Amino acid sequence: MKTFVYKPGAFSEAQRVEVSKDGLRKGDGPLRAWRHVTEIRFTYWSARGMENLGLTLRFGEDSEHFSINMPKHEVVNFVAMSRAIFGQLEVARPDLEVIFGHAGVARWALFALGLILLGCAGLLAALAADQGLDPTSAEDLGFVAVAAISGIAALHYIRENAPWAAGPRRSFAAMRQALSEGGR
Repeated sequence: MKTFVYKPGAFSEAQRVEVSKDGLRKGDGPLRAWRHVTEIRFTYWSARGMENLGLTLRFGEDSEHFSINMPKHEVVNFVAMSRAIFGQLEVARPDLEVIFGHAGVARWALFALGLILLGCAGLLAALAADQGLDPTSAEDLGFVAVAAISGIAALHYIRENAPWAAGPRRSFAAMRQALSEGGR
């Protein structure tokens, strides 16, 4: 059994997670057997020097959630724990894959953000057309570029967070490899 300790946030108490070939234990809770895992979800985003990682394991109707929001140098133990969990699940549950991305309300919120951003990009494009801006003109290029980049970002948010889609799936081996290389 390996024990991992990490702080989810700057003002949070340290969390202890034990990972073994039979399952995992969060804090003083019960041992959760790998054979009961029905879904695994991993999330990642980074902003302003902070990394936010989340790992959710569903056990039928119940779930166990692990997350961290800290600077990159503080997420080492969380990443090691995630790799250990993926390694054990690869053996115990080879029929499952990791779903990458948010679920539920967070997924809907990011999808809505994409729609709002797409609407703003459309308004910018309409304003540019109404004002007769020339996208080949150096003076007008900045405005047109902001509209185009906003539209591209919006389409990315919409595509990646469509509530009716489960999100991209990755094998346990691919996730362990990505985490060992420092990529998410």
